[in-house]
Amino acid sequence: MLTGYARVSTDDQDLRLRRGLLTEAGCRRIFEEKGSGASRDRPELVRLLDQIRADDVVVVRRQSRKGIAMSKKALSPELQDQLNKLAALPDDQIDIADIPEAPAEAWLQARQPGLYRPIKKPVTLRLDADVVAWFKKHAQDRGYQTEINRVLRRYVQDAQA
Repeated sequence: MLTGYARVSTDDQDLRLRRGLLTEAGCRRIFEEKGSGASRDRPELVRLLDQIRADDVVVVRRQSRKGIAMSKKALSPELQDQLNKLAALPDDQIDIADIPEAPAEAWLQARQPGLYRPIKKPVTLRLDADVVAWFKKHAQDRGYQTEINRVLRRYVQDAQA
């Protein structure tokens, strides 16, 4: 049986596209999770490893397979070796021939997260003192420059809409 595993690391990312691709690849069961890449907690991966049988095939997305070897659960040496080998494989050595190309409809649900993690560029900018003071006072737990950037980003996104 084909079993899929999909994982995203941020709330901005959506599992729908990965779920659709795994379903089209013929996966009857799909294990999904969201969590930071820094977190080693992978409860759905542990569940998947508990439930697969020797003749099952696990299908993972390239982004997902990087975290496979990070599971905290104690595995048999053979299974741990297999998972380590899978995580270490270069992309060009993974056979994806049986995974169909994503149809155009699959991308309709995808969303571009806007100006996601743009490169920061230091600039010298003259702002009115009262504006800077207001942002410093209202920035709360974030820095005032981060808050100014957030407001400017929202302005740009609204202007582009």
